[in-house]
Amino acid sequence: MLLSNDNSRVVFNLGGFASILETATDTFVKNLALFNQGDYELALAGNGSWMTAGDYLMDTSLNGEAFVSLNEREIWNEKAVYGEKLSTDGTLLFRPLTDALDVIDGRAGTPRARIALPVTLSPNYDALVADGKSSVLIAITGQNGDGIAVIDLSSLPVPPPLPYLAVAKQSAFSMTVETVSAFKSNRDTNSAEANGQQAKVGPMQIAHSESKAYLSGGQRVAGTREKK
Repeated sequence: MLLSNDNSRVVFNLGGFASILETATDTFVKNLALFNQGDYELALAGNGSWMTAGDYLMDTSLNGEAFVSLNEREIWNEKAVYGEKLSTDGTLLFRPLTDALDVIDGRAGTPRARIALPVTLSPNYDALVADGKSSVLIAITGQNGDGIAVIDLSSLPVPPPLPYLAVAKQSAFSMTVETVSAFKSNRDTNSAEANGQQAKVGPMQIAHSESKAYLSGGQRVAGTREKK
C-alpha cells in the first residue's frame, strides 16, 4: 500500500491485482485486465504520474502501458527480491536481485542494464528505499537485513521518448483532418445527386428451394420444390 505525495490517492496491490482509492471521493479505481496473480510488487513514481504493480507498467489511472519482459538468459540463474522502485518521473524501473540490480525501461518494460553489487540484498524486507526525488537508493543488505548500502544511479541515461507515441499522435491528427475533408466531400456529392434524381428501389424476387425429408418404408427420401 502506497500513499501519493499529495495524499489524494492510496495505491494497493492485492496479490497481483492493482487498485486505487480516491481519498476525496472515497471511491475505488480498478482495471481487471491488469492482474498478475501472486506478484505483490508495487512502486509509485515521485511525481505521481506513473506506477508499477505486479510487473505491469501504467499511469496512475491504471491505464496499462507495458509489462516487464525478460528473456531466459537474463533470469534463469538470478533470484529477485522484493523492493522494486521507480525513478522520479517513472522512466526507469529498478528491480532488485539478490546480488545485482536490473534497470528496466519504465515505459517499454525492456531491460537496459544489469548492475552487479558487492553486497547481498536482503530477502526479508523491501530491499530498496527511494526518496522520490532522485535516483539515489538505499539498499537493505545482508541475509538478516542488518546492513545498508547507498546506490547512486544518477548517471544512468534516461530512455528516449517512445517514438510510436509521437507518430500515433501525428497520424491521428492527419487522419482526423483527412476524414473530415472526405466526409464533407461525400456529403456534398450525395446532396447534389439527391437533388438531381432519386434512385428507385423496387421489390425483388429471389428464387430458392426448400428440401424436406420423409421416412418411407425405412428409407429416407428427399423431396424438393422450387419457390419464387
